[in-house]
This record gives sequence, C-alpha cells and structure tokens, in this order.
Amino acid sequence: MDGLSVVVVCALVMLSGSARAADAMNAVAERYVHLVLALGQHDPDYVDAFYGPAEWKTQSEKEKKSLDVIGAEAAELSATLAKTPDAGTSGDEVLKLRREYLQKQISALAARVRMLKGEKLKFDDESRALYDAVAPTYSDSHFIQIIKQLEAKIPGPSRTGDSLWERYEMWRKPFVIPKENSILCFNLQSRNAAPDAGARCASAEREFHRRVRDQ
Repeated sequence: MDGLSVVVVCALVMLSGSARAADAMNAVAERYVHLVLALGQHDPDYVDAFYGPAEWKTQSEKEKKSLDVIGAEAAELSATLAKTPDAGTSGDEVLKLRREYLQKQISALAARVRMLKGEKLKFDDESRALYDAVAPTYSDSHFIQIIKQLEAKIPGPSRTGDSLWERYEMWRKPFVIPKENSILCFNLQSRNAAPDAGARCASAEREFHRRVRDQ
C-alpha cells in the first residue's frame, strides 16, 4: 500500500469515527430535548420556546414523567454521553465542544430536578450547577475605585442634581433610540415590516451617531 493510500484510508477511518460520534450525540441530544419537555411539565418557566415536532410536546404532556424518573433518565443519559465513541479523540473540535455543551446541559437539568425536589443550594453553587458560572467576589475597594473612575468620566452637576446616578441618567439619554424606531428595526426582520422601516431605522441610526458625535 503506497503512502497516498494510507493517508486516504486514515482519513476515511477518522471520518467514520466522527460520523459515529455525531450519530451517537444526535441520539443523546434528542433524548435530552425530551427530558427538557418532561421537566417543563413540572416547571413552566423551564422551556422558553420549543420549535421541534409538535408530537414531542404532546408526548411529554401525556406521559407526565415524575421528577424521580426524569432525574434517573438524566443520569443515564449523562453516562451514555460520557461513553460516546470517538468524541474525545476524533480531532473534531466542533464535536468535542458539542459533547461538552450537552454534558453541561444535562448536568444543569439534573440539578434543576434536585432543586424542584427540595434541595437547597447556596447562590454560587446554584449558579455553577445551572449556568456553569460563578459571580466573582470583589472587595469594597474595587467598587470604590470604579465609582471614582465614573465620577471623573461623568462630570456634573446636572440640571437635576449632582449625584452620580443622576448625572449618569442625564448622560445616557442622548444614546437611547426612541422606542418606536427600535421596534421598527426589529420588525425589519419580519415579513410584515412596514415599507419604510429600513429608511426609518437608518434615520434612527444617523440620529444616534449625530448625538454621540456632539457629546
């Protein structure tokens, strides 16, 4: 077998491994969505929006899985994902990131299940469990320094007073795009946008830049 043949065979093996891992994660992702819909039956705020097959949502409403069942299935799904073939060694960075993302999402779902069952978490523990993030801790001197910087950048006094927050409110007003124009900008993305929405949005943008320039 010549060098080129070896390279081709290796590439095919890598592609095959990546395809198997992707297929396995697709199955995990689908099961995860079903679990999210199931949990939404216990926590109405858990599902912001769902654009998948309507029958999936109907199925979750009919089954009405208990929190214990959802928790057990989440643990099983997490273990399945951890054993996904080739996901960690395929060399496909997107595949690795997707696996990590799914693992964290499943872990967050499991944490929410425990909380709905009565488990109490401290603020940092809860944010870490649900959002994979912890708010930084700073001393009072850190914020005092920031306030001093703002005091220097936002001079006063203003017409309404000379406290920092009043001066800030006066400073930010010229940067606020009027509500009616901002709505038109968003509606520009929809089929029902007004014919002159583009022109009015551009006009609002020009006004914004003019006010920034005149500061």
